[in-house]
Amino acid sequence: MATFDSKDIVRTIMENDGYYPGDPQAYHVVEYTNMAGNKCWHVAMSAYEAQGVYDSPFCKDPVILWHCVSQLSEAGKEFLENG
Repeated sequence: MATFDSKDIVRTIMENDGYYPGDPQAYHVVEYTNMAGNKCWHVAMSAYEAQGVYDSPFCKDPVILWHCVSQLSEAGKEFLENG
């Protein structure tokens, strides 16, 4: 599990079917707003890692951008187009 503030890393993961060079495939990528009001991206490597993360007061308005089964969401497509 990792949290990024780099759109470039997130874009690489999403454009490469959940893979970042040298790493296993991600479970999903979620965009959220942190407590400082900044956009961040959370990459979970398994369903287990993703449990409960988005119920935190530190994670506002989470949106799934990419998932290993359903692939790109509409929000994910918009991220790649406008990102």
